[in-house]
Formats: sequence, structure tokens, C-alpha cells
Amino acid sequence: MQKTPLIAVILAVGLSCQARAASPSGCLNNVVLTEDCVFNRPEVNLSLPDGFQLVTNGYKLDVRVRELEIHGSATISSFRFEPPVRGPKPSKAASGQPGVKGTAGAPGRAAGLINIVVVHSAKGRLSILNRGGDGSPGGPGGDGGDGYKGQPGEQAQSGIAWCTHGGGDGLAGGNGGDAGEGGVGGPGGVGGAVRIELLGRHSSFQMFYNVDAGRPGSGGAAGLAGSGGSGGEGGSGSGWCKAGSPGAYGQAGKAASPGAEGAMASAGSVAALPNDFVPHRISAPH
Repeated sequence: MQKTPLIAVILAVGLSCQARAASPSGCLNNVVLTEDCVFNRPEVNLSLPDGFQLVTNGYKLDVRVRELEIHGSATISSFRFEPPVRGPKPSKAASGQPGVKGTAGAPGRAAGLINIVVVHSAKGRLSILNRGGDGSPGGPGGDGGDGYKGQPGEQAQSGIAWCTHGGGDGLAGGNGGDAGEGGVGGPGGVGGAVRIELLGRHSSFQMFYNVDAGRPGSGGAAGLAGSGGSGGEGGSGSGWCKAGSPGAYGQAGKAASPGAEGAMASAGSVAALPNDFVPHRISAPH
């Protein structure tokens, strides 16, 4: 019996999912699901080309076919993992005010169920990377505002042969604002469940999997404490009167802590039948 290409199967029976091909030619490499996908056709032979890739995007994938033949290797992934993006640093606080706490990282998405049943025979190599999405890193804390400059001292007043009053001392500068704490990292997403049931021949079929939880996001760096403001100038001397002393510097703001790493999530699960079929666990790709 001639095996039906996957693209022909989709056009003929209409999957209950919506997938878009990455290439304009309509080939099914790099397909990304936009909703749950259920393909229950136990009379159909499913043939996948070498290098076939499917990204579930966290949606459920439920496939039941007569035969599964992979011409080389194929991969089903939960997500396309992008480099983590950290939130922007807040603006520096106003004079003497504390820095803003960094924003919390977004949580990683949970991976969905992947269920595959092959009624007659399975051939080829299939990798299922159904791990949870990574949490985003926490945003950096804002810098505390610098203290204000102290007011100058009063000017001296001198008589003809005496000093009415000397120059006043400058006032102390304002205290700097405390640093803002870093934002907490986002928790990792829960790993997805994988179920595979091979009811017929499978001696030429291999499956590799990873259902780890997503990596938690790192905490954001703390902001900088504001500097103490300089003291005001002492009042100037005049005649018999001495000048005043400059005011003291204000105290610097207090340091803050970086944000905590996001919480760990639970890994997914793998169930395989029959008992003589053993999938192989692989490390999660970076």
C-alpha cells in the first residue's frame, strides 16, 4: 500500500487543529500549532520526511495512525526557545527618593500533552522535547535619587569696630535615596506529559525525549543607592566677622538586594507501551 504524504492527509481529512507551514512552498517543516491538534485516523499511513519539525506551542497533540514511517529523524518540540529578555531599568528616582523595585519576570508556559498511538508499525527516529517554557529574568532595580544640596549659611554682619554676627554655617545636604531591589525571576513552566503506544512492529523505531521543567528566570540586579547631597556653603565673613563653616554631606542611601531566582516547576511524565519499548532520555537543548 502506498503511503500517504502528511500534507495530502491534512488536505484530505482536515485536522482539528490549525498549523502553518514556515516555508511559502507549503511543506510541513517547522510547523507551529495555534490550537489543540487531534488526528484520529487509524486507517492512515503517516510518512514524515527527514528533518520534519513540529512545534506544539504548548497545545495538545493527539495522533492515532495505522503506520508511522520517519525517513530519518523527526522532532516534536513544545516551544521555540528564544534568549531571555530582561525588563528595562527604571528611571533614577527623584532627589532623596528610593529606587523602584524591578519588575517580576514572566512565568514560563506549561507544555501540553503529546499522545501518539501507532496501530500497525513504526519506523525511524523521533525526538520529543516536551519541556516547559523558561521563565523570564527579573528586571533590574532603580537607582535611588541623590540627596539635595544643603542651604548656604547666613552672611556675616560687621559693625565699625565689632562683629554683629559671624557668617552662619551651611546646612547639611540631604540623604540619598535607598537602592531599589531587583525583580524576582519568573518561575519555569511545567514539563508536559508524553504517551506513546505501539501496538504492532516497532523494532526499527527509536524515541528520544525530554520533559524537564522550564528553567526559572534569574533575579534582577539591585539598583544603586543615591549619594548624599553636599552641604551648603558657609556664610561669608565681613570686617570683624569670621565666615561660617560648610554644611556636612548627607548620608548615602542604603544598598538593596538582587531579586531572587524564580521558582522551580515540576517535570512532565513519559508513558510507553508495550513494556519492551524503552524511550531514551536526552538532555534539554539550550
